[in-house]
Amino acid sequence: MDWFELAQELEPGLRIGDLDSCLARAIEVIEELPKTPFHKVVELEFTNSLNEVGQYISSFLNKSNESIELKSLYTETNGFDINPDEWYFELFGYASYGGHEDYDWLCEWQTESENRLTLT
Repeated sequence: MDWFELAQELEPGLRIGDLDSCLARAIEVIEELPKTPFHKVVELEFTNSLNEVGQYISSFLNKSNESIELKSLYTETNGFDINPDEWYFELFGYASYGGHEDYDWLCEWQTESENRLTLT
């Protein structure tokens, strides 16, 4: 199963907020892959508080909405395979939504986070 097939399978559950079953399914797929040092991740949990993550996103939304009317938001994690000692994500905002057919629109953001949130 490739990433796009998994994303398509999980989308209905994500849309209704069924994160637990989506996470369980993603772990199943990861565990079916040939073992690597990155398989350790399925045993770990992030320790950032929900309030910390929520405040980071809210602050970005408030600041971005001062300059554009946001229609979509994208978050991207760093390349943790080449930087395994620090995992973080950044936010990007868009004045429109480009859909799932072609993700090239994601490189044309109108606003971006000033800093990143390190995942602990």
